[in-house]
Amino acid sequence: MSIRMVPPLPLIFLLMILGVYSAADWGVTYSRPYICALKGSSVIMSCTYKYPSRRQIYKVFWTKTDVKVNDEFPALSDDPEYSQRIQYLGDKRQNCTNRLNDVTQKDSHEYYFRFITDKPDGRWIGKPGVTLDITNLHVESPESVTEGDTVSLTCKSTCNLTDRATFIWLKNTQSLTERNNKLLLQSVRSEDAGRYSCAVHGHNLTSPHVYLNVTFRHRSGWHVALGIIVGCGGLFVIIIIIIILLKMRKRSSAKAEDLTAKQDNFYSNKTWSAQAGDVRVCESADCDAQNYNVTSSRGDQTAGKTPESRDTAEIQYATVQHHRNKEMKKTEKNETHYDNIRINQPDAAMRRSNLQTVEYVSVIYSSIKKPV
Repeated sequence: MSIRMVPPLPLIFLLMILGVYSAADWGVTYSRPYICALKGSSVIMSCTYKYPSRRQIYKVFWTKTDVKVNDEFPALSDDPEYSQRIQYLGDKRQNCTNRLNDVTQKDSHEYYFRFITDKPDGRWIGKPGVTLDITNLHVESPESVTEGDTVSLTCKSTCNLTDRATFIWLKNTQSLTERNNKLLLQSVRSEDAGRYSCAVHGHNLTSPHVYLNVTFRHRSGWHVALGIIVGCGGLFVIIIIIIILLKMRKRSSAKAEDLTAKQDNFYSNKTWSAQAGDVRVCESADCDAQNYNVTSSRGDQTAGKTPESRDTAEIQYATVQHHRNKEMKKTEKNETHYDNIRINQPDAAMRRSNLQTVEYVSVIYSSIKKPV
């Protein structure tokens, strides 16, 4: 049986005052112990710290080493590589957030927060610290693809980005619509060949481009033969259509010439019939001379007649002359119609009307030739 000695209460109270049992009151807590960031971006390392309430904060700073120099850790704010890029966002109470701008590959380190109180034994460094990795972007793609294949391009980094990222894809420096870290190209064609690169929205970093080469798929012999057959068949159909159109045009021309010849024969026959019936077409001056001769002969015949008979003959001659002039105008009009008929090829009704007019002229002229 062992006997356990317990310190008296006044001694315990004295030790608490001196801080011997207050180690739990000291510490640094980091929100994200690991950060993966893009090159050129700004990184925020958030943390909080605690210390005994009876102490006052004398100095706070961040450092990237746990090795002391001249009995103290070197502060980043004193380092020329960091002094223009580091910004302390915390305070001297509990917040110890720090910001590092325009990070590079050299900034990949473990960083620690250090604070010093107003007591010589009141110093603390937050270990382990925050590990920072700086990454670039690159595109993974197959070396070569064949026309018709499905291709996947992936935008990758050397570490998983801590912050949520929206990716941007570019083809020949032109932005595409895809916003994921993978770009899927289905049934690629020769037009899909080009330079591809990726970036993250809100950052100036762009990956080096990769060239996607799309090769032509060699088709089998039956594909080639089918293409030749289809091409020749189409050409043959076009030739047949052209031949049919030429034949139809030739037939139409032949029909038009045959119709014109028939019309010429028809009007030639009608002209011959009119001449056989003593129908004479004359100019207005000749007709007047003929009418004068007829009138003179009739005047001689009626010279021995009575005045009433001569008046009757003159009235009849005037009537005949009026009909003659009227019919001559109709004849000239019909000749004009005939010229138009030769050009416009009128229908059968028009030709019958012209024939009836010619026959009517023949009847009137015959009646004129009969002696009174």
